[in-house]
Order: sequence, then C-alpha cells, then structure tokens
Amino acid sequence: LNRSFTIEELDIAEIIGSVVEEEHWENIVTINTSISSPTIQGIYEPVRRTIFRELLYNAITKYKSPEREPRVEINIREDGRYVIAEIKDNGRGISREDLENLNGGGIEAEPNVNNNGGRGIRLALRVVKMYGGKIGITSEEGRGSTFTVSLPIKFIRPKDEDTINLFREIRDILWKTDIHEVLN
Repeated sequence: LNRSFTIEELDIAEIIGSVVEEEHWENIVTINTSISSPTIQGIYEPVRRTIFRELLYNAITKYKSPEREPRVEINIREDGRYVIAEIKDNGRGISREDLENLNGGGIEAEPNVNNNGGRGIRLALRVVKMYGGKIGITSEEGRGSTFTVSLPIKFIRPKDEDTINLFREIRDILWKTDIHEVLN
C-alpha cells in the first residue's frame, strides 16, 4: 500500500478517476461532478479499493450485460452533510431476490449472485457503514443498476467496539496484495 491508515482530505472525483485510470476503464466510465472538489475526511484505501473499485469492478466486469458494451456514468454532488456518488451502469442488473437480500438483509446477507457473488458489494456496504454513510441500490434485470453512495464530509471517529473492529478487519484485508484473493 502506498498510503497509511490515517485520516486525510479525500477528493472523491480524484479517487474514482484514479481507479478508472489504473484499470484502463477511461472509455467505459464517465464522471460528472457538480462541485469543484467533492472532498470528505477519511482513510484513502478503504474508500478507493473497497467502495469505488469494487462497485466499478462489478459494474464493468462481473455484472456486465452480454448484449452490450459496458457503460458507467458517475454523478458526484454534495448536499452539505454528504458527498454523494451515484454510479449507474447498463449491465445485466441484480435480480429482485438478490436485491432484497442486499437491501433488506443488511451487510450480512449472502446474495447468490452469479454463484457465490455479491461479496464485493457486501464489503462496500460494510465500509460505507463504517464511515457512517449510506448506500442505496436500485436495479432492473436486463437494464442495469444504480448504486448511490453517500459518505459524510466530516469523519466521525467510531466509538462502538463493533465499528472499531470493522476498521481493523478492513485494514487487515487491505494489507493483502489483491483484494480479490480475499473475496474469492
């Protein structure tokens, strides 16, 4: 890892842009932002790798439609308390049953997406929760999905033991060289 687990100002558009560039997804992903510098306080790697890289990886690779080239549009805005990134893809979508598992079953849900899938989404849900944020998921089979990630602008240090342990768990996962060796 190039960065330590310290709290710093994070530009969400810059983070997403770095993921897109690193993965060579420039022709697939469009990033729109209504503010010049959509920043939050947070820890770089969990935001970059476990939220945005996982959601983009799922949209572009794992859940892409066999009928069309993948396209992802990301709209970033701020509402005073949160930086909100809306990630909309044209993939194959998530079944109603799996969507209910993700939305209703919470972060411990085991969606049976693609024989053993959904782990990256669950990990992203956990990290968003760790930050005190929210994630909304809408999807239509055959048309695509939209993930709306809302992260608080101001980082709030966790006080409860469960969230502190979640930070430690995410930190330990990220010290692995490839997040997918943990997820598979």
